[in-house]
Amino acid sequence: MENKVSPLVSIIIPTYNRADLIGETLDSIIGQTYQNWECIVVDDGSTDHTEEILSSYIKKDNRISYHKRPSVYKSGGNGARNYGFDISKGEYINWFDSDDVMVDTFVSDKINNIKNNDIIICSHFTVNSELEIIKRYDIVIENNILYDYMIWGENFNVLTPSILFKKEFLVKGSFKFNEKILRGQEAEFLINIFSKTINILKFEIINKPLFYYRQHSNTKTFEYNKQLNKFNYSLLYTFFQKYFISKEFNFLLLKNDTLFHLKNLSIKVIKEREFKNLLFICEQLLKIRTPEAILLSSSLIGLFLIDKTPKIILNKWEKL
Repeated sequence: MENKVSPLVSIIIPTYNRADLIGETLDSIIGQTYQNWECIVVDDGSTDHTEEILSSYIKKDNRISYHKRPSVYKSGGNGARNYGFDISKGEYINWFDSDDVMVDTFVSDKINNIKNNDIIICSHFTVNSELEIIKRYDIVIENNILYDYMIWGENFNVLTPSILFKKEFLVKGSFKFNEKILRGQEAEFLINIFSKTINILKFEIINKPLFYYRQHSNTKTFEYNKQLNKFNYSLLYTFFQKYFISKEFNFLLLKNDTLFHLKNLSIKVIKEREFKNLLFICEQLLKIRTPEAILLSSSLIGLFLIDKTPKIILNKWEKL
């Protein structure tokens, strides 16, 4: 197949200390049936022998390139993803993770279905550290792409690697990853896209698992489950985003669910004495511009100062 009918696909992989796993990822890319791709690996400051591993792969296949995230991009996966996007040359973009593995038709099945679409979404398998299948996730839209993604239901489990993007679509919408957040960046990125393009987005779903999503003790999800404080701001940011969008599109059930999570996060912020996160909560509440929101904002500051979280005050979340 000639390049004129085989557009270049940019596969962008942020990585950090994945020397033990990234080889499997790269092998699965080299083994793709679709051959016109570039693989951009962006290192976010690894301290293991990732660079050595990449050096050996670059010698084997010059379609693979290795870059260290420049300091002008914030540390973290989002800065690495954005840098990879900025230097990409492909007509299509697919971000991928350095511990996951592609089926050999991952790229070809997507390219063959892109047609006039802005994005193509595939399903996936979740697997353990040994790539043994735990579950297959197929995708069904029951309401609309925005609502179903925001409720994160069993039937719409979409991850960043799931989607092949037309680069022109991303550039036109100025869609990039938010480098300020460390948790929920995938959700923030996709919710932003789906909410702004809900009436014009052209997409197709391929219910064929095209990659293996590895779940192991060194994943971001596992790290989050330890409830590290550094993630609280990111969670607050994403939940407020969900609240404002739910209000705009009149997603009542989703708005109420979001308020429940915001209330619990507020309790956590007060108990853990996170003043910067408290200020962020209050700033977002003032954007709601209702008497209840203004009162709640001042009440939360008062509760923080006296280190108390009485339910009588926090129940005001439900009146927003």
